[in-house]
Amino acid sequence: MELKVRVNPRASRRRFRGMADGVLRFDLNSPPQGGTANRELQEMVAGLLGIPRSRVRITRGEKSRDKSLMIEGMNAETLKGLLRLGGGESEEGP
Repeated sequence: MELKVRVNPRASRRRFRGMADGVLRFDLNSPPQGGTANRELQEMVAGLLGIPRSRVRITRGEKSRDKSLMIEGMNAETLKGLLRLGGGESEEGP
C-alpha cells in the first residue's frame, strides 16, 4: 500500500496532524539533513500502524517535504482503519 505524505521538519512538536486532501501530514523534530527526518517519519508511521519500521519505505521524495511511502504487507482497508484510529493532532515522543 502506498501513502502520500507531507512533512514539516524542525517542528517544535512531533506529531501526526491528520489527513487533508488524501495526504498524511506529520510534524517532525529532526532537521532535513543526513536522512534523520526520513528515519523519524518512518518510526512515527510504523508506531502509528503498530508495525516494524522495516516495513515502511520511502519510495519518492527522500529530499522533499512531499513523499510517497510504501507500507509492506498491509491492505488499504486495514490501513485506513488504523489511520482513523490514530486521528490527528496526536503528540508522539520527545
